[in-house]
Amino acid sequence: RARLQRLPSPCSHAPPHSSPQQAMRVPFAALGLFALAVLASVAAADVVDLHDDDFDEFIAKEKVVLVKFFAPWCGHCKKMKDDYVEAAKELGDAAKLVDVDATEEKGLASKFGIKGFPSLKLFLDGEFAADYNGGRTKDAMVAFIHDQTRVATTSVDDAAALTAALAEAKEAAPAAKLVVAVTLAEDAAKAFEKAAKGARTTLGESLARFFHVAAGEEVEGVKVKAGDVVVIGAETPVVGNIEADGFEAVEKAVTKEITPLVQALGRMNAQNFVDAGASIVLILSEGELPADRREVMTEAAKLSKDVDVSFVSIDETELATFKKYMGLEDKDPAIGIYNFKTDQKFVYQDEFTAGAIAKFAAAYGDGSLKPFAKSEPVPETNDAPVKIVVGSTWDAIVNDPTKDVLLEQYAPWCGHCKKLEPVYNELAELLKDNKDLVIAKMDSTANDAPPEFRAKGFPTIQFFPKGENKKIVEYQGDRSLEDLKTFLADQASASAGGSDTEKEEL
Repeated sequence: RARLQRLPSPCSHAPPHSSPQQAMRVPFAALGLFALAVLASVAAADVVDLHDDDFDEFIAKEKVVLVKFFAPWCGHCKKMKDDYVEAAKELGDAAKLVDVDATEEKGLASKFGIKGFPSLKLFLDGEFAADYNGGRTKDAMVAFIHDQTRVATTSVDDAAALTAALAEAKEAAPAAKLVVAVTLAEDAAKAFEKAAKGARTTLGESLARFFHVAAGEEVEGVKVKAGDVVVIGAETPVVGNIEADGFEAVEKAVTKEITPLVQALGRMNAQNFVDAGASIVLILSEGELPADRREVMTEAAKLSKDVDVSFVSIDETELATFKKYMGLEDKDPAIGIYNFKTDQKFVYQDEFTAGAIAKFAAAYGDGSLKPFAKSEPVPETNDAPVKIVVGSTWDAIVNDPTKDVLLEQYAPWCGHCKKLEPVYNELAELLKDNKDLVIAKMDSTANDAPPEFRAKGFPTIQFFPKGENKKIVEYQGDRSLEDLKTFLADQASASAGGSDTEKEEL
């Protein structure tokens, strides 16, 4: 999520055949360019460029830092550049915004596990605090910084003050789970505050609020001691003691108690599910999930407590493309299961009852459920040099043991794919008479490859050699005609057992 900028040096000479009037105007034009360059450098100064050798020192001395890891070629990074600079200006001394070119600073990219661009990470008091997965607008980023720097824990001195604070919270957020920590040491209090901020980001203050009482022997009628953490209303209110059980164990117990049976999944917490490789039973809706549907899904979640899945609701207006990706465009209610680890999808097609949905989840859990694979209709004709693969014809074309297959997985909106298209077409035209070779392409936004062959970026070019047990070879070279021809010649020769004849045909 970050980016580049460089302006050309202003020209100070008139064109060789310019008129006197033109010659007089050029210095003013050059002056204008110079002024623009100066202004651009001032704007860029609001965002700090960091490198492997100065990153740690800078992060350690600043209280609030948002770091954007970017690649110069990344379109999303370029698009958000101006908003990022404007956010830096508005925040001023409240936070520092940083750019790191991950293609140059590979040590930092590796250290922080950067796998896509742009990637934004927040650091507070010299330590990593949170990933930013929200909107890439100035307002969204500024709001995130303000939210993350706002204290998430209400601290009070004694039981009387706690009672008043809890009463106020119950009135403001009736559905919220209230979590109270008792007499924490400094380090434990810091960890509790960090966890509270994480929960606030994931769940929101309408579902969870956190408190710390400096001294007290009772919380809402429950006897407590120093280090105890209480979730008010839980079957066992004291869920653990930080001093005796350790913070991680208590945090896990609190999370279990405060997380609703049907969570809201959106941009701000999606990465948590990705990192966990979670399986989710999802229901999509326009905006907030209606109460009657939430009731059914909550009951289904209760019935599915022994299945390793999380039940979630997704606002399809926030994650607009996910409904199509899941193959749920014509479903109402739109329910399915998605596995973040394997990228497998399962479409629900039964009645909208808790029992039927729980049965659907159970079938997923025992492995009897068949994954859904998107597929466009099979083309009526497929005799062009570049063959069209759709989801339902993958096995017949790509897995054909009698053919070498070169496959491009593309997205219609991908600029690199559009640039490759004439080269790929020319390659196919040149090699169309080779009966042992198939050159093909598949729109991977409308068709699903088998999970192990799914593209992680576009275009993805893969070679499948002939034979029963095809071992894929990913193409990593330049997307030029000559490099693609050389690659094919080498791979076709290898699949033929080193035959020079086959190589000469290519």
